[in-house]
Amino acid sequence: MNPHAWLRNGAVAVAVAFSAAALAASYTVTDLGTLGNGSYATGINAGGQVVGNWTASADIFTHGFLYSAGVMMDLGALPGGGTFAKAVNDKGEVVGSSGRFGLNDPHAFVYSGGTMFDLGSLWGVRSGASGINVKGQVVGVYLDAYSRDLISHAFLYSNGATTDMGLSSNASSGASGINASGQVLVNAYETGNQGPSHALLYSAGTLTDLGSLGLGTTVGNAINASGQVVGSSGLRAFLYSGGTMTDLGTLAGDSSVGQYSGQGINASGEVVGSALFPAGFLNFSTKVWVYSGGTMRELNSLIIPGSGWKITDATAINDAGQIAATGCGPPGCHALLLSPITNCGFPFGDVIKSPSTPAPTDVIGYRVVMPDQLAAAFTSQTRFFSKTTIGAMDQIGTNVAVDVVIGTDATTLPGYEKTGSYTDDFVGHLGPLPAGAYNVRPTVYVDQAGALASICPASPASTLLDVFAQAGPTKTAPAVEYHWAARDHYFVTQDAVEIQALDNNVFPGWLRTGQSFLAYLPHQSDNRGRPVTRYYGLPSAGLDSHFYSASAVENAAMGRPPFVAAWALEGKDVFEIATPQTLTGECPPGTVTVYRLWNNRPDSNHRYTTDLSIKQQMIARGYVPEGYGPAAVIMCAVNP
Repeated sequence: MNPHAWLRNGAVAVAVAFSAAALAASYTVTDLGTLGNGSYATGINAGGQVVGNWTASADIFTHGFLYSAGVMMDLGALPGGGTFAKAVNDKGEVVGSSGRFGLNDPHAFVYSGGTMFDLGSLWGVRSGASGINVKGQVVGVYLDAYSRDLISHAFLYSNGATTDMGLSSNASSGASGINASGQVLVNAYETGNQGPSHALLYSAGTLTDLGSLGLGTTVGNAINASGQVVGSSGLRAFLYSGGTMTDLGTLAGDSSVGQYSGQGINASGEVVGSALFPAGFLNFSTKVWVYSGGTMRELNSLIIPGSGWKITDATAINDAGQIAATGCGPPGCHALLLSPITNCGFPFGDVIKSPSTPAPTDVIGYRVVMPDQLAAAFTSQTRFFSKTTIGAMDQIGTNVAVDVVIGTDATTLPGYEKTGSYTDDFVGHLGPLPAGAYNVRPTVYVDQAGALASICPASPASTLLDVFAQAGPTKTAPAVEYHWAARDHYFVTQDAVEIQALDNNVFPGWLRTGQSFLAYLPHQSDNRGRPVTRYYGLPSAGLDSHFYSASAVENAAMGRPPFVAAWALEGKDVFEIATPQTLTGECPPGTVTVYRLWNNRPDSNHRYTTDLSIKQQMIARGYVPEGYGPAAVIMCAVNP
């Protein structure tokens, strides 16, 4: 078993602390997947649970899903057909319509506690639920299939009783949402099921017509906790609040006439919706947008670049700003969860540098510490580009501006240093700098085809960096190599007790090879090196071997299946050593290249060496080089 056939190794050098401020108009994208041939989202609750529907290639019916804690679960169906899931409350209860599609008469349902309950359809034969609040009150529409004009009726289900909210015997109506206060959003035609429609707000027994933007037909699609409503009136999206209907405007730069519609609204009045534009004969194009702070912006311009997704629909937004959306990308068209980047996680006010006490002769490395939210958003192909600018001195010290850009194409960024991935690598270098105090102002950007969009703007405050006249103290010792000829296994250790035991034949079979490399003792590198973690391959897994890693990526993977069951953690800081840049394999100045070779056998074992000729000998024997850059460099030993 090879613990790192999937893994990469790299360096942690310096973490530059960034401002906690963030550009809230940027979103990460989470693919919710599918249980079949595709999926799309219809609703979201406060906890980020998403409901929607998926399709199967061999099935004519849709299937409802609830996505929770990273898992998409099929909701099942009432007898006779499929399921259409529409909304979810904060308890994870889902409503929609299900069953009996073969007879063209589905019923409204509530899914709660793993069970789907049929709400029936009053005296009609078809019904569907469109909203549910935290009290379990449900609203929707039922169709009196026996009337000549197929009149529909809005309904309210509460405490086990269903109330017909129809406005008159000859006018169709349907409820599209309900909030925690029991206010219901109703849409109704003036007569029958034709002609202009009106959006109505039912509150405490009173129906209020929301009016229009003077363009005829008005449809309400969503209501928030305070009774604000969004929808469409004529060709424009509207926000109804406090008795006034406001036109939300159009996307900047759109000159063609489009049909705008607000689809979802949260407690802060943030709105998501779509705009439909003519694109030739009987063809249309769609733009999906978010409205916040008085501005409408296209969502596809706000998601993290390089995600591979094109957003095609957005139906709901919760109070945390998370959006239930649908998009198309390499896996197909799937339900998505868009999450705003609201906290970059950079505790401002400190610079953790490498080394901790830099001298005028040191090249100082720095690295961005990404929060989990951003870490999940960027692929392994994402690269960092970094540039530093030394400016004039102010009252604190010399100004150093640090730009960190997340992107893939360095050719669009002249003057920037191309580095590796953010998880395990240097983002850039400072210096050498003369002794003194430096005022560091860092900013993180995303590269959008050469245009830099700020994710984490620098705070007006600055981070102090001190360069000292003399480097901080360090302690080193050799990591000594041993070989067990009977098993053809290699082992290295810096621990004096282990070395004495091995040299005194306490563990028979192990002999020195005469090879070693110099590394810092645990906690003695002055942050010039990274702690190395040691794992023991369990004999029960067919191993009986040791594995060393200084990589955050590898160490995270070793703590998860399948490796965690086969490799036991023996120490998190058995020695400390510098690590190479993951893109080039380049080691920091004043260090020596260390290579790692894997025996490519079930009894997984590695050899670590600074000798290039030994590396070539091992490759000739069938060993596989592991590391970064063209030379496959894994660590960087102290230069004796």
